[in-house]
Amino acid sequence: MYNVMKQNYSYNRLELEQLSGFAKDTLIRILNSSVEKGVIEKNGKARATF
Repeated sequence: MYNVMKQNYSYNRLELEQLSGFAKDTLIRILNSSVEKGVIEKNGKARATF
């Protein structure tokens, strides 16, 4: 998933779901963990924004 995210500056959650093939719940856990660790930065306030 990180390789996918490196290719573009910004994705929303739905785009990441489609590109990664992860289920919504799994992807949200991965994204939230990555934000907490400082690996990625959440940008925006919408529910589907990462």
